[in-house]
Amino acid sequence: MKGTEMGQRLQQIHEKTGMLLIACDQCAIERNIENDLVPGAAIGCFLQLYTALAGVALDQIITL
Repeated sequence: MKGTEMGQRLQQIHEKTGMLLIACDQCAIERNIENDLVPGAAIGCFLQLYTALAGVALDQIITL
């Protein structure tokens, strides 16, 4: 989320590496934070995740 230490750190990594940042759509909406994500982050579910990662060679996936 914007304004948090973790959000700032993740955004810096995203900007430096292009790492995909995606929040669970159901969780983000339920917690009313869908408009408070850091720039570059998206909301979605596994369908959007799999689509975004199609054809990408992955080293690892990290979930928080």
